Amino acid sequence: MVEVAHTSQRKDRVLKAPLYAECNVPEYWLVDVPSRVVEVYTAPAGSSYASVVRRGAGDRIALVDFPDVSIAVDELF
Repeated sequence: MVEVAHTSQRKDRVLKAPLYAECNVPEYWLVDVPSRVVEVYTAPAGSSYASVVRRGAGDRIALVDFPDVSIAVDELF
């Protein structure tokens, strides 16, 4: 699941992320356009994610279900 947020970051973090975790969505990316970062939520546990990392310029993100596939954060902006 990927959300692209220009102004809804707080809503996406506080409301949507817990819902996705409860539905056992294995990986959720919040693309924070103004900050030019991607928050990667993985390992759903109840109504939260056990792992949340922020990736920015120069970083690559590997997909949970396809670890051989990665995306450069710079290419998203």
